[in-house]
Amino acid sequence: LDLEYGKEGGSWLGISKRGKLAAITNYMEGHPNPNAQGRGFLVSNYLMDKDVDSYSYLKKISAEGHLYNGFNLITAEFK
Repeated sequence: LDLEYGKEGGSWLGISKRGKLAAITNYMEGHPNPNAQGRGFLVSNYLMDKDVDSYSYLKKISAEGHLYNGFNLITAEFK
């Protein structure tokens, strides 16, 4: 879990008991936005939402990508 102030509760890697996996890597851009949303919540939000599948979540996040500093997000469902 991320313990950085204002970003507590996010994570960079996780797997749920329901078989959902998520991982995030960041990448450096020229000038990161210090006010950007915490990327670690992309992982924890996916893992905790039992009603969203991997494809739907990635589609939603791709439309919101401008709210975050650079990242790569990997999701999977093991059934």
